[in-house]
Amino acid sequence: MLRKLLLIILLLSLKVTIFGQISKDVSRIFSKSGSTNLRAVEFVSDPVFLDLNADFLKQTYEEAPYRISMILPVSEEENITLELERFHVMNENFILRTASGDTIIDYKPGNVYKGK
Repeated sequence: MLRKLLLIILLLSLKVTIFGQISKDVSRIFSKSGSTNLRAVEFVSDPVFLDLNADFLKQTYEEAPYRISMILPVSEEENITLELERFHVMNENFILRTASGDTIIDYKPGNVYKGK
């Protein structure tokens, strides 16, 4: 009985370890900016300006979570939630070539996400 209990605990901990970074809340990637752009006000009523947290963006890129969730302010009173899933744009046969026809070997594709 004790062996079964230990096995169940081990499997549950592995599940947390393996699936821990499947989904990530990246709402900290943006914060409301204190600055304004007078030119933007000519074209958009009540714009919300955001600052990008470049360190958090880099960390998220390196982790490459399967799902991303973020909350973005669209006005002073309202937010929207974006739910994104990673997908592959290129298949395993993708080859990148220069204009002269040389093959680029050290190409690393970025992380691409689409709306859920």
